Amino acid sequence: MKERPWVLVLGCTVGAGGAICERLLSTGGANIIGVHRGNYPDEAAALEATAAASGARCVLLTGDAGRLENIAGLTERVQEILAGEQLEMVVHSCADGSSGLVVSDDPKLQLHPKQVLKTFEIMAHSFLFWGQALVSANLIRQGGQLLALPNTMDEIVARGFCAIGASKAALVAYIKYMANELGRVGVRTNGLRFGATPTAAFQRMPTHEETLAAVVEANPMGRHTTVADVADLVELLLDPRAAWLNGAVIDFDGGEHFTLGDRLFGLKR
Repeated sequence: MKERPWVLVLGCTVGAGGAICERLLSTGGANIIGVHRGNYPDEAAALEATAAASGARCVLLTGDAGRLENIAGLTERVQEILAGEQLEMVVHSCADGSSGLVVSDDPKLQLHPKQVLKTFEIMAHSFLFWGQALVSANLIRQGGQLLALPNTMDEIVARGFCAIGASKAALVAYIKYMANELGRVGVRTNGLRFGATPTAAFQRMPTHEETLAAVVEANPMGRHTTVADVADLVELLLDPRAAWLNGAVIDFDGGEHFTLGDRLFGLKR
């Protein structure tokens, strides 16, 4: 019987990270090491129950994986759990970005330096430093991969999303540089840029309902992306036949990113 691969998911209880864990555990496709902040205990317990039902292993660690000061300690915990085994994939699903205007007469609406720095730390820099820590500790197998989750905010400009968009642009740059350098030591780096999806983070936006309705109206496929779609593709990326993929940022939104012109001109699907 083939051994289940190990997948580390940073941000594992809700959103895309939660859906990925649920899928891989329910199908028995992988053992999971998950890191979460502890804000969703019911969802964490559900993942452990899914693992018990399928016979997969699921070890959940509580900690903020997006904070740089936590990476060294969490990496040591991961090493202890693996006990000589290695990771097949690392999914970076850390999300905690701040919205705010570049300038505003109201100081509460203007981005503060602390908000920008925190957004970059969690949504971009932590991906780089997790990669450094795990590769340096030899915890990713030859041919394994680091998978980031950028979005179209690195290309589409919307007022109030400067910090988030800029951090996603930095994340895409990290993917390219890490693919070049880490590929030389046998570790691949890719990005999955999925479309507007009603995750907990997305629903915190004040205009999330209107945004989602506009996406559905314009999307050539007639719907928005779901976290189940994301889990589908991550499952495919674990297939050995995807082993040549390195440095790719995959647009995975049903064609949503092509519809800005339609929306500008008021064209219907």
